[in-house]
Amino acid sequence: MILSVQQIRALEDFTIFTEPIMAIDLMERAGYAFAEHLLKEINIFDYCEIIVFCGPGNNGGDGLVIARYLSEITPVKVVTVNFGNRVSSEFTINLDRLKGNSKVTIIDATEFMDDLNKLNLPFSPLIIDGLFGIGLTKPLTGAYAQLVEYINSLNGYVVSVDVPSGLFCDTHTPFENPTILANKVYTFQLPKLAFLLPENQERVGSFEVIDIGLLFPSTLKSTTKCIDLEMCSMLLNPPEKFTHKGEKGHGLLIAGAAHMPGAAILAATTAMRGGLGKLTVHAPQSVLDKLAVVVPEAVHSIDKNAMCYSQFESDIKNFDAIAIGSGLGKDQVTASGTKQLLEMLTTHNPTIPMIIDADALNLLSENPEWFSILPASTIITPHIKEFERLAGKVNNDFERIDKVQEFAKKHNIIVILKGAHTIVALPTGELFFNMSGNPGLATAGSGDLLTGLLLSFAAQQYPPHIAALLGVYLHGLAADLAIEEFHSEESLIASDVPYYIGKAFKKIK
Repeated sequence: MILSVQQIRALEDFTIFTEPIMAIDLMERAGYAFAEHLLKEINIFDYCEIIVFCGPGNNGGDGLVIARYLSEITPVKVVTVNFGNRVSSEFTINLDRLKGNSKVTIIDATEFMDDLNKLNLPFSPLIIDGLFGIGLTKPLTGAYAQLVEYINSLNGYVVSVDVPSGLFCDTHTPFENPTILANKVYTFQLPKLAFLLPENQERVGSFEVIDIGLLFPSTLKSTTKCIDLEMCSMLLNPPEKFTHKGEKGHGLLIAGAAHMPGAAILAATTAMRGGLGKLTVHAPQSVLDKLAVVVPEAVHSIDKNAMCYSQFESDIKNFDAIAIGSGLGKDQVTASGTKQLLEMLTTHNPTIPMIIDADALNLLSENPEWFSILPASTIITPHIKEFERLAGKVNNDFERIDKVQEFAKKHNIIVILKGAHTIVALPTGELFFNMSGNPGLATAGSGDLLTGLLLSFAAQQYPPHIAALLGVYLHGLAADLAIEEFHSEESLIASDVPYYIGKAFKKIK
């Protein structure tokens, strides 16, 4: 789950009381875990010097613990700073523990604020940022801001303790705010919301969650959660021994136009790879001719229009889920056919799960009155620009989160906002951030793959919100496995990904 700063503080207090453990010992545990992860992942001897910057609070106390453990292996330079702030008792205790350590050089930066270059710190060191933690609510100013800019200028490899100093965890951090530009963040126990948003990419770099043994009360609730391997392992229902194709669902995919047959092929491929029992693809004849070569398992439904989708005339009661939009185009006849399909669903079977993607989404943005005839719990899958066309522009990523949440509730639909940490917003107000996937998915056709997986899970009788969570995670996980085994983020193309869906399923199981 993803908690607010206030909730994390309460979690720490609960752990201290319940375990029980003293605050100074919890800090020791966190600092040791940080140092252990650092030494496993980074060769500290690649750097000319290790410099730990420590602020006056508990984040600085963590930094002092880390410095002590690292000093068992190599000399460490500790730079402490305090410009009038109250020093925490845990900071004082850990500073006393460092004094007299021959491998630790302690420098009080306050003596050098008139000219930080007098610190004589080397260029490109390994920097541990322990200035400020999750509790920061105001922009850094004055000497602290000056110090942050100085640290960034050293061009070192920066690893932040819990959070890059200067970054707000729960709210937007204006771009002009002085903030440490971390290459890596080791964050304690849970990811912070700010780490999952594009606006903070330069500040966070990459992050890893370190378990420090915080205890969770049974009463703890959060409407914001992560989609991860553990969650999906619990949600997935593997087929039983005597399962037959009739029990694995029949999906209808309306996709493709004469000028864009590949979108239908990609979506159809992942629909079948996702475990679907039977797939019908409705498209122009030219699209279906090409589809037959790649996905011979699909049943064909030929549109009367030779170029694009115009109308679906069969009985929709034959299907367990419907997806529309991939490579569809936006011709007037296609718009009419899309509206006709929505009206047919509303009138005859409003409970059939529906997935709307790509051009069908663009048609929806041009015809907002269609929202009134969307079946309940329809899944829409916009990327950021498509969502802006649907809901309007925002000033920052935190505003976008709020808008996605409000949009899902207002229209009683599921919104999948595609991106590096794809967001799944439910009509209940719950938000889920996906933890799988990589930049290799930023390529043409990736959205079509997701549409096929969503159709597959929805047709297999997974509730729409479960279908959304599983589809999003499996989509990203297959891409991760492709990168891990053979491809690179640069070389990955959409048609590579379906080959790794089977391995993704095995990993989830």
